[in-house]
Amino acid sequence: MELKNGDNEKLRHWIETIKTEPVRCDTLTEEQIWSDNQAHIWQARRFYGSPSFYPVYQWRDYYSYSPLLLLLKKGSLNLNPVVARLAETNRWNYLSNTGTLDKEIKRLGGPMTPKFRIRTPEQYAHAIAE
Repeated sequence: MELKNGDNEKLRHWIETIKTEPVRCDTLTEEQIWSDNQAHIWQARRFYGSPSFYPVYQWRDYYSYSPLLLLLKKGSLNLNPVVARLAETNRWNYLSNTGTLDKEIKRLGGPMTPKFRIRTPEQYAHAIAE
């Protein structure tokens, strides 16, 4: 990736903001994450909720809607070889399990992809009818 003039400074500022300014609270809820459009990372002793639409990611006592932001907070990548092997295949569009690219970052909830595939118009019509 090539950065243009001024982009390095913006990137450094963004990284420093993420590293130094988490929103702190005792208990963090799923609702807080999705309703606060100013925060990116939270630090909390507890997380309350079971995300079912979008996942929430956790590293230590930090939480975010983005695993990338937690990686920036951590400052390093502890590569998960299982997920890395999946990423190398051309079939990996979405990871439906609780793993992440970093072994230390956990995925909490979020939608899972179905284990079945609809291959014909007849199967589609039957699934809708059910």
